[in-house]
Amino acid sequence: MEVTLDFPEEDTLSVGAAGLADGARPLLAELRRLSERAAAGRRMRDGVTVALVGRPNTGKSSLLNAMLESDRAIVTDVPGTTRDTLEEWLDLGGIPVRLIDTAGLRTEASDEVEGLGMARTRAAMERSDLLVAVLDASQPAGAEDHAVLGALAGGEQPWLVCRNKSDLPPALGDLPAHPTLGSVETCALTPAGVAPLTSALKAALAPGGVDPVEVLLTSARHADCVSRALEALERGVSAADAGVPVDLVCQDVRLAAEVLDEILGGSATEDMIETIFSTFCLGK
Repeated sequence: MEVTLDFPEEDTLSVGAAGLADGARPLLAELRRLSERAAAGRRMRDGVTVALVGRPNTGKSSLLNAMLESDRAIVTDVPGTTRDTLEEWLDLGGIPVRLIDTAGLRTEASDEVEGLGMARTRAAMERSDLLVAVLDASQPAGAEDHAVLGALAGGEQPWLVCRNKSDLPPALGDLPAHPTLGSVETCALTPAGVAPLTSALKAALAPGGVDPVEVLLTSARHADCVSRALEALERGVSAADAGVPVDLVCQDVRLAAEVLDEILGGSATEDMIETIFSTFCLGK
């Protein structure tokens, strides 16, 4: 396009609307893919937080131990054994996950300590990226189960229903579930019993899976650059198709190239330099 502007007499080098669309089509597809997968890239870099929530004695601590393959949390038959949040890191298909076991939620706390534990549970729910409602599938759903599901349905985070203790006769009945993530059945007694939950979490956190050789954007700045380049290139192609003069179309295409050059390091603005160096500790 630059040659078309600088040497208009060279007809063999001119780029028309059709040529621009053909050349830009694979670039647009790649930029769209990078932009759509940016969230997965940030998750692989920063990790995500997943909280196990529910009323007391549904098996949240047992699930955490089974997923970690370690007796990290104390498990007893006494309801309300967990009085505080317990956090551990877990690798799920290449995505670092901070898994939180929480104190059971009741309609009313039985004492001050349980009340403090429930407050910490709600705080953990607010800072989590995904919530897992753990229900005892061997017991009919009670008011506390419905209260937990109602709180998740009214929140902003995605949530998954886990019908635990599937080794026992079912008695839970039909309950509402997330329209996309749905529900899974688990049994915390064996590794195979928690496999449905880990598979559902992988699918929710990285839709389509994670290819070890796939290029993912792990920087918010890079994701912003790709988004701006995509918008500029789409604008340029639309303008060319509409018959806009080539010198005006070239401005959008040039902008897309300049923005991508910020990722590659070919150009650097003062704002970009300040952003980059603000994340480093220099001089040591």
